[in-house]
Amino acid sequence: MNDAQQDRSAYLASLGFPLLVLAAGALGYLAPSAIAPVSGWTTWLLGLVMFGMGLTLTPVDFALVAKRPLPVVIGVIAQFVIMPLVAVFVT
Repeated sequence: MNDAQQDRSAYLASLGFPLLVLAAGALGYLAPSAIAPVSGWTTWLLGLVMFGMGLTLTPVDFALVAKRPLPVVIGVIAQFVIMPLVAVFVT
């Protein structure tokens, strides 16, 4: 596969995935009984998506995090400290 084909495939995947998520969300909202049989797959499907995202990382990405760790640290603190505290206060 040449670079142009890879770029086109990546473009179609990045365009198609959000559309697929929106379509599945609409289906789940409008016809929950159609989605109920696969609701137990959520953990496995999320793991598959995360694995796919991890496959796109390159050594350059890790080097960037090593050079500039502050944004990653802020993101981790926001996810595991700030967001749960906001949820507690909202509820």
